[in-house]
Amino acid sequence: MAIVTRRSTNPLEIFEVVSNVGRFVQLWRCPSWGSRDPWEEPKFYPREILSYTLVSKTWRAALLPVCWEFYDGKAMYGVPHQVISHYSHYFRTMTNCLHRGPFNSKHLRKLEIQYNYVYCRIYSKKIIEDLQLSISELSWIAGANGTPSNLDLSNDGEVILMKLSLIVTVVKDFTLKNWLIYDVPELLRFLARCTRLSKISLHNIYGIKEFPYSTSTMESMSIPQPYILLPTVTTLHLDFTPESSKAALEMMTCCPNLTHLEIVGSWVSSECTYTSTPIYRYCPNLRSISINIAGRSQEGGRSKLRKNELANLVVNLVGMHGTGKLNTFKATLFELDEAVAEALVKHTKDTLEIFEVYLDGFYCIQKDDQQESFDNIHHILKNCCNLKIFSIQYDCDYYSTDYLGGSWACLDTLEELKIHGGWYGESSKQFEDVEVSSNDGCTWIWRAGGGVSVSPGMLEWILVVVKSMPRLKRLSINGSRIYKIKKVD
Repeated sequence: MAIVTRRSTNPLEIFEVVSNVGRFVQLWRCPSWGSRDPWEEPKFYPREILSYTLVSKTWRAALLPVCWEFYDGKAMYGVPHQVISHYSHYFRTMTNCLHRGPFNSKHLRKLEIQYNYVYCRIYSKKIIEDLQLSISELSWIAGANGTPSNLDLSNDGEVILMKLSLIVTVVKDFTLKNWLIYDVPELLRFLARCTRLSKISLHNIYGIKEFPYSTSTMESMSIPQPYILLPTVTTLHLDFTPESSKAALEMMTCCPNLTHLEIVGSWVSSECTYTSTPIYRYCPNLRSISINIAGRSQEGGRSKLRKNELANLVVNLVGMHGTGKLNTFKATLFELDEAVAEALVKHTKDTLEIFEVYLDGFYCIQKDDQQESFDNIHHILKNCCNLKIFSIQYDCDYYSTDYLGGSWACLDTLEELKIHGGWYGESSKQFEDVEVSSNDGCTWIWRAGGGVSVSPGMLEWILVVVKSMPRLKRLSINGSRIYKIKKVD
């Protein structure tokens, strides 16, 4: 008779359960427990962790990989080198290398190289050589305006030159930060060899005045065909200095299968909103644009975009008639002007599904300008008929429900709604349960997860919303969730 082995029902002996619980264990805390000082960095406390893992062998087997999954040299500075080395085979993410090792890093998945740390300079070359088959995410951070294309990794007088060619070419997520790039061809050759790249993030990059994407320029630099082409890249994150902004944008021309674009910084200028060839012709599959731009011309102590510049950028990215595929637009702006709203409505009204806007520094502008932004948001909502997610956040004590009024074109499609902004005084009211009957005969209850206070105008509007949006599943007001619960008789 065959012996049937039953799996234990004791949760302490089920690895998946223990591992999941282990992710809630406090791994780091501030030296002064309970301190609210934002400048006090958390530290790693392995002795406290070990007290958890001594419960049983099952707990220990499950919790140790969780506890040591993330290595941060700054947080673990007080941990002896021997302990770090002993548990290094559990590391999956490594940053701020401040221990001399040796490291057993064959299972590492994410590595951050930071050259202002001595042991990182010494051991990063060896770590990279050991990671040829395992690493998938690499972040290379230079010193302030450093030039890591040819770094001096000195160790007791022995000079080790570490070039881009030594970096693994199997990474999928690659980040460069604080680079001063003089040798553009070297960077291009490296990117062309990374045949598995899916995401490139470039932060605070200096030195690139012109991106050499044209055939003649490539040939003059002796870069062989197909020149620079990154067919596997689907996500591009750009954060350049103003003088490199046009070159940064033109890097999109190398990514024919790009679907997600993230632009961060105050570098948008007239020069980069119009390029010699419209960007959308090179990226026909662009589906998501995320823009976080404070602006460039100083006005009232804040940065502010020139009129129409952002609208021109949107048109440059999606085309005069739209690509027919852009479904996500997320923006952090000083204000949302009429030109941007009109560009979105004209080019994406039938395809836009996610629209999120954060009006940063909104409190600095006049109420008339604030109201204009609300009107422009309402213009988008009134025309985009396939929106599924709408989110608005702003920081000012002026509150308007005007953009909430009128008929939205997306009432039948909206599934998630987030509204965060405005201060509510004594006239605020507590949100009470709202019952709504659906077309299928079911009764639903909208119930606040905590004490949610809203203005009378907002409360009245919410009552209309939950009854007029049949597909709405998630509603958030000022960070408080209002849940949709099916009523059971």
